[in-house]
Amino acid sequence: MWRLFVGAGIVGGATESAALACAGLVHAEGDLAESDHASVLFEPLGGSVRVSYAAYYFGDAASFGWVIPVPGSVERVEDGDGLVFAELAAATAPAVDYGASDEQSAGCSCFASDKGVAGGARNDGFTVVDAGFTGTFEYVVLAATEEVALQAWFEENGWMGLEVDALGHYVDLGSTFVALRLDPQSSVTPSQGASLPPISITYAGEELRFPSVLASGTELEQRTTAYVLAETRAVVADGWTFEDGGRLPAGGADPSIAFAARLGVLGEDRAWLRTWAGPVELDGASGFVTRFDTFAPADVHDVDAVFGLEDSVEPLSTVLDAASDETSAAGLGLLALLGLGLHRRRNASVPAHGQDSRNSFPTVK
Repeated sequence: MWRLFVGAGIVGGATESAALACAGLVHAEGDLAESDHASVLFEPLGGSVRVSYAAYYFGDAASFGWVIPVPGSVERVEDGDGLVFAELAAATAPAVDYGASDEQSAGCSCFASDKGVAGGARNDGFTVVDAGFTGTFEYVVLAATEEVALQAWFEENGWMGLEVDALGHYVDLGSTFVALRLDPQSSVTPSQGASLPPISITYAGEELRFPSVLASGTELEQRTTAYVLAETRAVVADGWTFEDGGRLPAGGADPSIAFAARLGVLGEDRAWLRTWAGPVELDGASGFVTRFDTFAPADVHDVDAVFGLEDSVEPLSTVLDAASDETSAAGLGLLALLGLGLHRRRNASVPAHGQDSRNSFPTVK
């Protein structure tokens, strides 16, 4: 079970901590709990939004925190559905075109996209507005008008290491903060990492904001997949940019590496790849899905990515052309330079909770 204890202290009185990573993982100095990959699903519901997160982490911390800001008042916090993420990943993965050779097509690779008191207690600068239990997590929901007071409350209650500037960014936006404490059954993850149980938050409003700024405090490149499940196709509307995938050359390279190389080039420019868009019929998720991917260094996470909808249901998809004579030498050189750890991700095991983060690339005959 993954638990949060208000007032108990996550890190046993430690006064310093390591940096933030995706969606706000924090831990005591000397411990390790870092995330370099997350998937997020936005579902506009008409006046509210349900956002679900599924993240990988690696480390040895016996307890650590997860803080997620959302752009509206929280209506519901509940366990997420890891199976939906696995199904979305499989349905929207890029296809690989090996040309006419059936022998080559049999060798289709897998890319690891792997990887206070509640009830309205008021304090100067912040309010603890709710607390509860999802069945997997206990949680606390806070609203704030003053980031220093909010940071002090977090530290008093064990969420060490939240940077005041990052908190201030979301306080200025009027965000609400959902804080969870994580006590994994085993404090040491496998070398390839482990999955966090997915979490789902419903909040009032219509803004689809991914909290990119929370990754600015980590030294890790962040691999992120974002899905928008709506009635029409989605775009990156603010903060970051995007381009459509179409047919990407992958000749002379493992298609999974070529794909990651392209994401790395885009990530350097604070951009996403709009990888896929189309209708889906899945258990728990039916509608028009748009998928975005990026692989970006921490220093470009100085602005959030905001998604929006366009008036189109035109499908699109990405095909990796392994039969092309073109190579991805520039992109592969970038991967080596950034040290993106693809070997660990490609060998990641299927995580628990029904979430398979690995994208099996289908083959185009």
